[in-house]
Amino acid sequence: MSTYDSTTYGDHWASLYDLIESPSLDTEGAVECLSELSGNGTLLELGVGTGRVALPLVERGFTVHGIEASSAMIEELQKRPGAEELTIIKGDFADIAATTSYSLIFAAYNTFSSLLEQETQIQCLKSAARSLTPSGALVLELAVPDLARLAKEQDVSVRFVDSELVVLHAAQYDLLNQKIVGQTTVTTNGLTRIFPVQVRYIWPSELDLMARIAGLKLESRWADWQKSEFKGSSTSHISVYRLLD
Repeated sequence: MSTYDSTTYGDHWASLYDLIESPSLDTEGAVECLSELSGNGTLLELGVGTGRVALPLVERGFTVHGIEASSAMIEELQKRPGAEELTIIKGDFADIAATTSYSLIFAAYNTFSSLLEQETQIQCLKSAARSLTPSGALVLELAVPDLARLAKEQDVSVRFVDSELVVLHAAQYDLLNQKIVGQTTVTTNGLTRIFPVQVRYIWPSELDLMARIAGLKLESRWADWQKSEFKGSSTSHISVYRLLD
């Protein structure tokens, strides 16, 4: 884990991501919501992964670009139907080196948290602001930090169990640096493998301040892709930012 970088998660998770993560996520809701926010221009996904969200948007007729650092994830993505219609940009999305202006830039399912330093997160927000059209939107889907888990500074949980597959997750919480260092253990067909993950969790109010520093302002915040009301008890949020006037 000492060599963890922007490619580590994707390189380890690519072959199992759609099996373990995708089934529990509201992909249809994400695609519908992002379609409504898309405007009339090109869309950009930060950390496109296997194309879970980007490819359905392509199917709807949108022009979509996707940034991805992991070669293994790109390889998995290119196996998917419709991938040839998606423009893939290989690189770290912390700095969007794009010549296109986007009407919508988005990062789904905690992808933005994979940037492990606050300064890097601010750099990404500034880069996104520079890459938006004047009326464009930045949309981030993030978890709300769980105070009960943070208080214990560690957590072990069962993600999935059936007769052929067991998925366990263990994590430690670095409260000073707001980092979670975890390993997901997957046992199937008598074989056990571990998959690393690191994120820097972000409080919603902190995200709003970082966005302000980057030249963005919060327009809307929902608890999920169905646009449910965001409350103190919400475990996740969808935040929509626009350029400051």
